[in-house]
Amino acid sequence: MIQPGVPTRGAACYLSLKARTGAGMAILGRKEISDKVAEGKITIEPFDENKIEPASYDCRIGDVLAAGIGRHKWEEGDEFVLESNSWASASSEEVFDLPNDICASYGIRSGLARRGVIAFGGPQIDPGYKGKIFVSLYNPTLEPIVLKHGQVIMSVIFYQLMSADEHGYSGPHQGQKDFPSQDVEFMMRMRSLPPFKISGSDLTFV
Repeated sequence: MIQPGVPTRGAACYLSLKARTGAGMAILGRKEISDKVAEGKITIEPFDENKIEPASYDCRIGDVLAAGIGRHKWEEGDEFVLESNSWASASSEEVFDLPNDICASYGIRSGLARRGVIAFGGPQIDPGYKGKIFVSLYNPTLEPIVLKHGQVIMSVIFYQLMSADEHGYSGPHQGQKDFPSQDVEFMMRMRSLPPFKISGSDLTFV
């Protein structure tokens, strides 16, 4: 579920297009998502009918790459702790295959957002994309955030384009199911600034 009242980037793109042209992309609802998966037009692997929401599909957490630490090896019932002031990259467990007339957007679950987790990702998933979905997570709070194996962390919204793109996505991330080597190297070098507080005109690191 996307956090109520907070527009996703995809929704913002939709509203902008509608304002300019008087038309827009149609958001797929529960029935449309189920039908397109059944027809093979959208592939989600592994697919769970129970993960379909009224206007989105819930994704479980897959691989995790923690800054300065490396890959987290999941075991059944395992947990990953996103410590205070720390970063991690995460993939979806699911692999997606979109046709050339459907694009998508995604956002983290509202429960994580309300606990202070900030998510970073691309503005949209282009039509024709094949692969997992990747998101960067940052915990700016002073409390650790626990992520559990198999937990739903983000929701994907699908949009029906007014016409199919001739070629579809063909960029460097096509078919991506793992973290690129350059991302692994960068995350292993990454360091965060220590937490700080502002008192009057003074900036104090704590």
